Amino acid sequence: MTAPGALVDRLLASGALDSGGGISPFTALAVAELCASGGFDEQVALLRTAYRERRDTLAASLNESLPDGCHVRLPGGGFFIWVTLPKEMDSEALLSEAEAGGIAYVLGARFHSDWGGQNSLRLAFSLYPPKQLVEAGRRLGRVISHSAPRRA
Repeated sequence: MTAPGALVDRLLASGALDSGGGISPFTALAVAELCASGGFDEQVALLRTAYRERRDTLAASLNESLPDGCHVRLPGGGFFIWVTLPKEMDSEALLSEAEAGGIAYVLGARFHSDWGGQNSLRLAFSLYPPKQLVEAGRRLGRVISHSAPRRA
C-alpha cells in the first residue's frame, strides 16, 4: 500500500492540479462525475423549472403593476427581463427613486452601441424567490407610475 503522502506527491508531480490559467481540475472532475452519473440533466431540469417560475412571477407582477405604455419582454434564455418605458421616460432619471424604494436595475442604454435605450431597463430574476419578485414588480410599478407622463 502506498503512503498517503506519496500519493499526494505523485498527484502534485503529475501536473493534474496545475491550472495554468485554465479550468480548475477539481471542478472539472466533479462536473465530469455529475455528467457521467446522469445527475447533470436532473439538475438542469430543476434549475429550468425554478428560473421559469421566477421569470414568470416577475413578468406577471410587472404586467399588473406597470402603467400603460410600458412593455415587458420575456427572455428566450438567460436571467433578465427587459422593460421598455414610454419614449418620453428616461430610466436613468428614475433609478435613484427606484433604489430608494428597494429596487435596482441596469440602464438599458448600457446595452446599446448607438446610445439608444434611454427608456429601457434590465431586471434580474434568478437570485430572488417568487414572493420578493412579486413585491419588486409592484414597487417598480409604483415608481414608474408616479413618474409617468399623464396622457390625455
